[in-house]
Amino acid sequence: MGTMDGKLVLEKGAYTVRGPCVLTVENGSLEVNGGNASRGSTILIPQGRSALVLVEERASVETTCKALSRTSREAYTNYRLLALKLCGRRALLLGPGDSGKTTLASFTYNICGNSMLTVDVGQNELFSPAYESLARREGHGKEGTVFIPGSTNTVEAENCFVGAFTPKKALSRYLTCASRLSRMATSIVVDTDGWLEPWDGVYSKQALAYSLGTDVTVIIGRLPEKIAGWLEAELPGEKLRVKPLAEETMKTREERRTHRERLLARLLAGAKLYSIPLEPQRVEGAPILVGQRIDLGEPGVLYAEEAPGIGLIVVYRRGWRNTRKTGSVKVLEDGWERGLIAHVECADNSGVPGVVKRILYSKGRIQVYTTCRPEKIVLGRDRVSLAVLGTTENAG
Repeated sequence: MGTMDGKLVLEKGAYTVRGPCVLTVENGSLEVNGGNASRGSTILIPQGRSALVLVEERASVETTCKALSRTSREAYTNYRLLALKLCGRRALLLGPGDSGKTTLASFTYNICGNSMLTVDVGQNELFSPAYESLARREGHGKEGTVFIPGSTNTVEAENCFVGAFTPKKALSRYLTCASRLSRMATSIVVDTDGWLEPWDGVYSKQALAYSLGTDVTVIIGRLPEKIAGWLEAELPGEKLRVKPLAEETMKTREERRTHRERLLARLLAGAKLYSIPLEPQRVEGAPILVGQRIDLGEPGVLYAEEAPGIGLIVVYRRGWRNTRKTGSVKVLEDGWERGLIAHVECADNSGVPGVVKRILYSKGRIQVYTTCRPEKIVLGRDRVSLAVLGTTENAG
């Protein structure tokens, strides 16, 4: 690398670029995650993500990237060759976290034109956490567009709300969403989460493979031999076992939470606070205000109702000591809803994420931060910190 006329000159070879940064090609051309970036192309690499760059001759670039370093050309070639094996197929990528699954999925999307399905509900790189998403290339892709994980401005995605950050919490919905989205494309590459231990995670991937009709599975990285062998024997179609494609520097739980909230904050920029009636026709997945309200006459009880098929539902004031934790009694504490992820259906039938602020029991309304006026809200099962959102309020 060197500089010329104030531009960064990349000599022939392979490079790793870590975000956040913008890379603009001034002269020459280069490949980024398998996609061609010619003169005038601008590549956005978001915080927490990296991209592989290949220069065949020489290229000069304008860049804000502070972390750009040479890497092994073999590493780049390994991704490219493996992606070529998946062209036109229904491919499932399995492996532990941070083993290179998402990068391989982007290479396959960029090189082959396979549609990309992400079922990683914790770190969705196409749309938002708690969702599964499909980016279609068949008749929808833009020529010359380079997809970088986390940079969703380059693709249009179909989305399905799962409502949890791990498949374990909503397995049936996880499989249903994946199956529905996969039917929208013929050739797909499926980016999964790293939940492969204990065995519940392995069995979920078997169910996923059969529901998607995959014909090839790539098993990446270091898995216990018992698990890897079972996957080879029990999954449909061809199996390819490969070494880790990326450095297995596992993210901590805190790093994953921060990355998830960054992805959400990007989509919720400019969100306002809306209040709508908490009715079954308007709010799906709410465990209260679905039955007959009753007065228990107990101090500390904020709200109580008798719901068909559920029994007694009681909401206690925060910090109040209660004794109703047995039998057909559902006990909630004031504020249980704070920070719940939600799916909001807008007036134009589009869907966007939302985050719940609170429930107003006396008014029978729910308040949610989102970017459109809600027609309907579907509550999820996981929550995030409200600190990632703006504070603009709207009484509508």
